[in-house]
Amino acid sequence: MKQIHRLTSLVILLVMTLNVSAQQKVWERDMTDFAYQVGWMEQTNDGTIIAAGAKGLFAMDNKTGAIKWGNETLKGVPKQSFQNIASLPIFLVDAPLKGIEESLSGGVEAMKSTAIDLLASGARSVIINSATGRIVYDTQETGYRIKNYRFLEDKLCLLFEMTYEGDAYIMKFDLKTRSEAWKTKIGGTAKGGLGKALNTLKAGGYIKNDIMFTKSGNMVFWATNLLPSEEGGKNDHIVALNFETGEKAWITNPTKWIANLVYSPLNNQLYMGRALSKKLVVYDPETGKDITPDKLKLRGQLIDVIPDIEGRDNLVLVETEGFNLIDPKSNTFKWKKSFKIPGMTEVVPDPKGYIANGPTKKGSEISLVDTDGKSIWDSKVKGLSYYVTPSPKGVLYITNERSNILDYAKGKDYWKKDVKFRAIPAVAYDDKEDVVMLFENKKGYKFDLKSGDIEQFAEDVILEDVNKKTPLEAEAIDAGYFIYDDQHVSLVDRDGKLIYTSYYKPLKSLNYLALASSVAKTMGYDIDLEGAMENLNKLKAISAGAKAPMDKQGSAAKVTKQYGGSVEVDGKTAVALDISVSRFFNSQQTKESAFLTSKDDQGKKSIFMIDKASGKEIGTIELIEKEPDYVIDEVDNLVFVCEKQKTIKAYKMK
Repeated sequence: MKQIHRLTSLVILLVMTLNVSAQQKVWERDMTDFAYQVGWMEQTNDGTIIAAGAKGLFAMDNKTGAIKWGNETLKGVPKQSFQNIASLPIFLVDAPLKGIEESLSGGVEAMKSTAIDLLASGARSVIINSATGRIVYDTQETGYRIKNYRFLEDKLCLLFEMTYEGDAYIMKFDLKTRSEAWKTKIGGTAKGGLGKALNTLKAGGYIKNDIMFTKSGNMVFWATNLLPSEEGGKNDHIVALNFETGEKAWITNPTKWIANLVYSPLNNQLYMGRALSKKLVVYDPETGKDITPDKLKLRGQLIDVIPDIEGRDNLVLVETEGFNLIDPKSNTFKWKKSFKIPGMTEVVPDPKGYIANGPTKKGSEISLVDTDGKSIWDSKVKGLSYYVTPSPKGVLYITNERSNILDYAKGKDYWKKDVKFRAIPAVAYDDKEDVVMLFENKKGYKFDLKSGDIEQFAEDVILEDVNKKTPLEAEAIDAGYFIYDDQHVSLVDRDGKLIYTSYYKPLKSLNYLALASSVAKTMGYDIDLEGAMENLNKLKAISAGAKAPMDKQGSAAKVTKQYGGSVEVDGKTAVALDISVSRFFNSQQTKESAFLTSKDDQGKKSIFMIDKASGKEIGTIELIEKEPDYVIDEVDNLVFVCEKQKTIKAYKMK
């Protein structure tokens, strides 16, 4: 949750106690009579502070410290089981079964020693309303374990992936009634490997892809690591359930591993690619019947099936060896031969044709293909092309070596001088100038979204202790471009002048390359990418029209979503879920300040609050113990400290 930790690595800081100097103490709460000893703290989506101890689970108002509720039946809850659910004021924990928790009266050490045994054996999954403490779902009497969830906002429900005595279940939880709508067994979990983990640890669920909905209302998904059918299939299944009732519409267990599963609303059909097979299978998603035409075969493995642009009645089938168009009525290829490109990863439909991208370890090939499957031009570029998108002047590409625009006429570079990137650049959309700012390797560029032109506005801007492995991100603020990562803060104004740059020595060593490459491989890139992967998401969102303009720093955004249900707040009845969503939305807005943590050369550890416009430290808290516990609340600029596992204090940082 962003209001707790703006930067990813702040998670490692939830294990320190603080010596607070020159800060305003807002409240203090002795938890001895409640929790005995506090094992851990977390913050929920609506701001509530949760403290877990050997004597139970307790909730405090983040602004006053008042105890909102307590539950002494939830003793010894392990921290690793805590999950905030989407942007809602409910959270999930695993707790010992009744009877087992009585053995946890020995305090925090007993909690720690029991946590592993708890997860491996007697546990209950509990969903709690963080505002009221009301248990809205509890598996105590049933023996089910919740492994994962999905928030279907447009359908006002949560889908829980559950296990019970070795079987896999799906449960629909209705947010209107705050109750179970239905629960359906979909199969037995496989023995060993992930199947074993699913029945012990909270290792995530078994649904591989996004939930797909057919025209009749069936919910279709790809489930993995289930027991094969008697006919001898693999552990992969395709499951279709009636979304309203939970009844099984159909389940199929392919004899080959599934490589991909895609639903097309254009013709209400389901396309499955098999692993290590050139067979493409088409299903009727309402019946599960195989309706594959004889000639619908692949050259490689299925990557995706996407709709064409409006006005072209096609499906675009993308595979590892090329792409083709499918007639959605007959399910036949429109081209006699697929357009082949080495290392195909994506195809982008465009009014001028189709942009095909194929990055490899030796370079990349980008092609513009007409609607008949003929090449208009092919361009070989240096480096891994990890971002390709249409622009007013041509096809914009970014590789881990360079960037340019290939003109639509001949595929030649439009910019006279290459923009060279050795890592993923920091990205920020500037709504004042309607440009995208890109910064990397001491240089800053402004890319005009309307003209397609690029301007270098900053040169030889040296940031303190930054190299290509540093996962820099950026955001546009009134004063210019705030460039940051977990240990860096810098500001470059709109004229390219460096206003300040600061580096804060990390509390622990960080392997930026390992973090980046691991994420890159999950995105389908078989090469190490350096920099912040989040910048790719920003670029893709900007290309799709989500420009995320600057917001006035610290402004409260009005959110009108109301899911139902109420809670008492400051003596008034308010919509509980609306409060939570509003807080979550506000946490995403641009703030005037940022939090960092650091350890100096003498080993002194501190939390700093930095003014983004000036770089000045406007709040400092010293960390003095080896294993303290604290939470940072960036929405209300509060730091919550647990001292000696007994006293929780809240300090205002600004």
